[in-house]
Amino acid sequence: MKRAIRIGAGEALVLTANRLLDGLIVWRAADGTWQRSIAHAAVLSPEDYESVLETATKSAERRCRRGL
Repeated sequence: MKRAIRIGAGEALVLTANRLLDGLIVWRAADGTWQRSIAHAAVLSPEDYESVLETATKSAERRCRRGL
């Protein structure tokens, strides 16, 4: 997963990924699920972005270890 490099004042972020099964782009929702529509994406402040990215990364790593 890529990290944000430069965020301007007043800007917000959404967390995106590609689904490995089919390559579709997905967006992280506020409830932690991955959605196929950006309309469902959680809008994150730069302060919250790093922790949400870290949580998503750890979750993906756990799922890979379990073979899901």
